[in-house]
Amino acid sequence: MKLSSLPFVRLRAPEPEDLDIMFAWESGDWESATVTGPYSRFQLKRYMDESRNDLFADRQLRLMVEEESGRVVGMVDILDFDPLHSRAEVGVLIDPSFRRQGLGHAALTVLEDMCFNRLHIHQLY
Repeated sequence: MKLSSLPFVRLRAPEPEDLDIMFAWESGDWESATVTGPYSRFQLKRYMDESRNDLFADRQLRLMVEEESGRVVGMVDILDFDPLHSRAEVGVLIDPSFRRQGLGHAALTVLEDMCFNRLHIHQLY
């Protein structure tokens, strides 16, 4: 898929109204994640309340993926951030009903640009 043909997506910080969709995604697909069990609604709310949404302070960053109309279609995470070596792990989740439309590719492209050009991360994995 050419970059010019990628759909428009925007990455934004999670809002309180995103809790229900985050809970559905986190509890529905935890077996394929790197955690040993599902997250509770309480844990996700506490994460949202306590997160400064600052990669350098939290060593992680979650962003919601919105399509052009403003509808939330997924989320991306920067995890295990290592400032000494300037690298981080990336996770991408697109809601199953929005897959195969290039939204994950577009979200990853926007995230890569942000990481490499604004945050000066040198390696994503």
